Amino acid sequence: MIPTSKGQNERQLCTQKRFIKAAKFSFLLVPFSLVLCIYLLQEKDQSQEHQHLNIKLGGASVDSVKDTDQRLRAKHPGCFSKNMFKDHEGKSRIFNKKTMVYSLLGRNSTESVRYNHLCPYMKFRYNCAQKKPLGYGKNPTDWKLILKHGSDQCNLWNFIHDLGGPIGVADMLIQRQHQHLPTRKGSQDYGTNKKTEEARPFNVVLFGNSYLRQIIESLICSWYNDITYVAIQKDAKFKVDMAFLNAQPNGGLQSFPINMTGDMQAMPQIWDSEHCKICDSEHCKNIQNVSQYYKNVSRFYHKNVPIPQVCIGYDDNIAVVEFGKKIRFHFLFRPSLHQDQIGIFDEKFNLNPKDVDLLLFSNGEEEFTPPELKKIFESSEVWKQRITWPKNIQLFKTIQQRDSRQWFGANNPWIIDSPDSHACMPGPPDDEVNLLLYLIFSNATMRQKLNQTELKNF
Repeated sequence: MIPTSKGQNERQLCTQKRFIKAAKFSFLLVPFSLVLCIYLLQEKDQSQEHQHLNIKLGGASVDSVKDTDQRLRAKHPGCFSKNMFKDHEGKSRIFNKKTMVYSLLGRNSTESVRYNHLCPYMKFRYNCAQKKPLGYGKNPTDWKLILKHGSDQCNLWNFIHDLGGPIGVADMLIQRQHQHLPTRKGSQDYGTNKKTEEARPFNVVLFGNSYLRQIIESLICSWYNDITYVAIQKDAKFKVDMAFLNAQPNGGLQSFPINMTGDMQAMPQIWDSEHCKICDSEHCKNIQNVSQYYKNVSRFYHKNVPIPQVCIGYDDNIAVVEFGKKIRFHFLFRPSLHQDQIGIFDEKFNLNPKDVDLLLFSNGEEEFTPPELKKIFESSEVWKQRITWPKNIQLFKTIQQRDSRQWFGANNPWIIDSPDSHACMPGPPDDEVNLLLYLIFSNATMRQKLNQTELKNF
């Protein structure tokens, strides 16, 4: 585990939580307050008082997990249907063309919006914030990704909510392990070590592009109240914009030694005037060593939409987030840019590659895995069980256009050619998170590729 101060970590988490409450009032943008932050911190303390025994055991009690499983099967029978999957090389996979559907369910979903554009861990370019919500069916959060096959239907949004998000997924995995039920190969050692009573989380590693970045940002923003550790890169000595990469040999391929990466830190308190500022046209323009991207954040937002505060120097090109001390997600943007991927595991993730339980790659990124790292993954069999995510958003975009007759790409004032190829947040990336958590829960994978003919037939 990466050592952290409990009090410091909770204070850092508390300072960011205001966007969650704001998101639950149909995009009404309420002022932030210290009173609300204190209330949220007290709420977290109370929940931890009830959870500390379970954390020591590495998961929820056996009875509570069984009760949850029975309740979920009764309420969401379609989510347990084998019809959702096809066998592929000995693995269950979701067959996208037949099962993935976008449906207008926002009004019928539990907490259909989990956060808003003020989430400090979300990139500005992904926001689609409006002063007032549009008509029903015109907002990206009105449409939800569901799984459907014949009469079987799985509302992923409600299912993942009722499951309990990432923590609920981890509890189920740990319980299956205790019952000696099938789990992913290479993931037999998470949960409790009976000899030492020390628990390690279920470790998910995401290697890929900016579309995977949206998944890690959605995880952080959506389930912020459940976070027990979060850290992103601070003061990295390299950029990842195209102009910079094109100036590097081989377009930046394996250009960056590990000493060019930043320190892993949680964001500071957002009212920390030294590190976090509201960067509109009048502020931040004279700050040294700040890229033009941050000089005038207001250009990313429509008029009369509050803009988030910016904590200077932080980026999520390397990111780690842990939920309930039970499941961790590790993200590396374009691993092909780095000279020492094993060093990233050691120094940034603080994770032994042998302890990886699930690998997720952007389509094509796995080709840049160093032989020595791939050998470790193959020995644990986690390589064989890896999930390959679509290289870009095309798959989800095609499904959404087929079903809703529109694509909810980012459309803020900064986007020249709107809608952007990157989806609105909140919006489709939250559906991708639901799908990922469902795949982990179901011990399943996705079909890796669809050819152009198949995409046209959606």
